[in-house]
Amino acid sequence: RAVGDSKTALIFLVMAALLNVGLDLLFILVLKSGVAGAAYATILSQGLSAVACVIFTFKKYPVLRFNRRHLKPHGATMQKELWLGLPMGLQLSILSIGLLFVQAALNTLGTPYMAAFTASGRIDALSTQVFAAVGSALAVYVGQNYGAARLDRISAGVKAAVIMSAAVSVFLGGLQILLGRSITMLVVGAGKEQLYDLSQTFLTINASLYFSLVLLVLFRNALQGMNRSPLTLIGGAIELGSRTAFSILFMHVLEGDSRYIGICFCAGITWVITAIFLTIAYLIVIRKLKRSAASAPPPHDGEPSPTQITVA
Repeated sequence: RAVGDSKTALIFLVMAALLNVGLDLLFILVLKSGVAGAAYATILSQGLSAVACVIFTFKKYPVLRFNRRHLKPHGATMQKELWLGLPMGLQLSILSIGLLFVQAALNTLGTPYMAAFTASGRIDALSTQVFAAVGSALAVYVGQNYGAARLDRISAGVKAAVIMSAAVSVFLGGLQILLGRSITMLVVGAGKEQLYDLSQTFLTINASLYFSLVLLVLFRNALQGMNRSPLTLIGGAIELGSRTAFSILFMHVLEGDSRYIGICFCAGITWVITAIFLTIAYLIVIRKLKRSAASAPPPHDGEPSPTQITVA
């Protein structure tokens, strides 16, 4: 992906998914391995995909090949990768931790609410994957242009990503609001009216706040591409704190269906609060970079631009 080949990455991902399904059927239905069989299927499919990715990458992209001299530890490079990578890993951990608090609040309501939340959560996850994919592409795009000191292209790319994702959020959100019950029926089967109603509530609330999720994902990835990891980490902390605080609040203040509605709002409220912070952070960062670029002296003939030196 970083060298611009997202198509091949998608092909390997699809192949791994199909192989995983096939191995699931083999281990569970034919070999009767149960849960362990599902684990074996996942490990084998991902492992084979990894090997195939390495072989393909080494053959097609010489710049990504490594040999023994590259295995020597390089402190500056390791520090830079940790600086970029740890906040991203912590963000994923923060999301999981926040969901634990939401799940704890949900468990107090009983099986129908838990089942509805789980089913509608899977439907919601399919839609939000679109925003995550655009965000990943934007991080690579912004990183490339940040290194090249093309701030104009960063602004244009972020704007295009926001418009694209906003349009998709309206379309996908509209489908969930209008057809949430029918989609849930496809997931869980017929004859579960209470579950359909509860699932529709979740989908309607989340879908109506998708635009804030769009801003959160895109500006977080844009800041990551501009090497502003501390800001994205602060955003993750805000996300965790908000989700945890509201889930605990709703669990103790509300009862029954009202508590369920409050839990459904936890994600959306968190999106709004975090999106506000990340949007403001992005605007401040890009404005400072443009101001710095505008005040830099013009380069002499044959010398690199001071803007490139400063930004990169």
